[in-house]
Amino acid sequence: MMYIEIGHRSIPVIWIAILLACFLTALIYRIVRKTSIHSWYWNGFLIYLITWKLSYILFNFKIFLKSPLSLLFFGGGSLGHILAIAILCVYLIIVSKKGTSTFSTSAPLEILLFFLLYETCIQYFINGILAFLIQLFLLAGIIVYYAMSVNRNKQIPFQVYVVIILLEFCLLSIFQPLLSIETITFTWIFIFISILAKKEEVTNP
Repeated sequence: MMYIEIGHRSIPVIWIAILLACFLTALIYRIVRKTSIHSWYWNGFLIYLITWKLSYILFNFKIFLKSPLSLLFFGGGSLGHILAIAILCVYLIIVSKKGTSTFSTSAPLEILLFFLLYETCIQYFINGILAFLIQLFLLAGIIVYYAMSVNRNKQIPFQVYVVIILLEFCLLSIFQPLLSIETITFTWIFIFISILAKKEEVTNP
């Protein structure tokens, strides 16, 4: 795991990327939609973050007993990430079943945008300028298309999500191992977004 020195503290790059992606997603949504992002987004982020942090106790119990303060500086790692994603998925399914009218419409784009922003930050900090510029180009194109769709009051077609996700898979396979935690996470995102986008397309053809 890479770290960035800020003052006398070393902060993991992943933490910075997650926080930047979280707040930039909300900012872009506000600029494009002229309204605040939905509450489920912030709730989902907190559920993921808390689960991932507390999973450190589950997967590193002996170390935690010796040094409880280590919880402040470490998370649950890859296993904690998978557990947090699973619990987040349960929460999102519950939200979707409540029949919230805006969820199936906005969730696919918000989830995808968060991940793409996260990957853009990761490429900048870890994989160098070329990877960052390619990822940034894809991200910029998606944001422009999103803004145009909102201005025209049109939903983003299911096929567009598929194309975006396939392009991102190609980028991930170029700059990191195919079975990395990012590709596993993105596979989950692909499945979840596909279900939501297809549901919205059927409901509002």
